[in-house]
Amino acid sequence: MTTCRDLIGTANDGPLYRMVKFVSTITAQSAPPSAGDVETANALAESLDRINATADSSLKSDLESFSAPADDLVRLSKTGGQYNIRNAKWKTAATSALPRCATEASTPTPTPTPDLASTISAKFLGYPLIVDVSSLDYRVANWYSGKLNNGKVVALVPGVYALYNPNVPDLKKYYTAGSADGDTTMKDTYLPDLGGAGWSGVQSGSQEPK
Repeated sequence: MTTCRDLIGTANDGPLYRMVKFVSTITAQSAPPSAGDVETANALAESLDRINATADSSLKSDLESFSAPADDLVRLSKTGGQYNIRNAKWKTAATSALPRCATEASTPTPTPTPDLASTISAKFLGYPLIVDVSSLDYRVANWYSGKLNNGKVVALVPGVYALYNPNVPDLKKYYTAGSADGDTTMKDTYLPDLGGAGWSGVQSGSQEPK
């Protein structure tokens, strides 16, 4: 995709279309290539060489054939000799493999959908985090009484918690598995797919970001 976008250019002004125009111009004129033609060929060859250096392996051979008219003219301008475009290979690259880039480059790259943990962390800075159950609203603390073996819970969003399991240290996992307990409104808004107990008006605990 990156290779195709480089070939097409931001406004269809990349070396792919410029090379097609260059070859059309050279083959249509009866006079030998001019100094201006050599200058154009040199710019095209440099652009295509840069692209080919990082191109996908499936495109490298086609890019070399596609660049040949410019490469040949640049070389012959230094060594002398009759200039003849290698039409067969160039046409194959120009009319077969490379044009697929026009379609690929015009297809928008999908924007990754942020996962739930990233979305919540961006909205509530500092979450998720591990806190002591003793720092919670008394209703939530009482609910966890006898259920904890380490006195710790994971604060998922302000006022909503999950039992902390030391064997699951990745706190992001708690957003998509298990249950969550705490403020009903916050649970329904941000964690609607998690079951658990809920109460009205549960505020964030003393160890949570303010």
